[in-house]
Amino acid sequence: MLIVFTKAPVPGRVKTRLMPDLTPGQCSELQDAFIQDIISKFSARPDLDIMICHTPDDTALYFTRFGVKLFPQGSGEFGERICRCLNRAVSMGAPKVFLIGSDIPHLEPVELEHALEALDSADMVFGPAEDGGYYLVGIKKRVSHAVFMEIPWSSAATLEVTEAKAHALGIRTARLKKYFDIDTFDDLKRLRVRDCMKHTARILQRLGIRSEPA
Repeated sequence: MLIVFTKAPVPGRVKTRLMPDLTPGQCSELQDAFIQDIISKFSARPDLDIMICHTPDDTALYFTRFGVKLFPQGSGEFGERICRCLNRAVSMGAPKVFLIGSDIPHLEPVELEHALEALDSADMVFGPAEDGGYYLVGIKKRVSHAVFMEIPWSSAATLEVTEAKAHALGIRTARLKKYFDIDTFDDLKRLRVRDCMKHTARILQRLGIRSEPA
């Protein structure tokens, strides 16, 4: 099962680090495009079950358009919500569960294949981000909340500390290819448009943000 861990595109509450280069409304449009491209890309696989874990909890109506399972992230700190969503999917019977955010519309579907393979020998897999965090985390059995507690989120040590906590609990981990995610306007300008990013490409073109084909 693939979990898309995301926020509803509410102006002023999403992609705020892209401001003031973009307006709150433009950030919202971009968030909407990212979500559409990610869901479209991965829903093309008939064998892949998708669940959106969304916040705020009362925004399920927006996400019903995608025709996939929905689950509110609920209250608590970031790591607590991630763990809740992962374990929810495991409790639904999914043999392997992967969670990604919506700020990486350029993620190549082949990375999911690599993640599936990694969990054949590891208990947990991470997709490292260039900024020190991770764009993907995957498990094949319920994971302790302790793995995600007291993590320095949005720092250069995010992945390193999470892995250390997992190793302390005897959890074997693996890593995938490194990617950058879209946090800042400089990140957005680095984005290389791919065929599976038609919604994002349309927004970038309208905003006059130039990006080269991949």
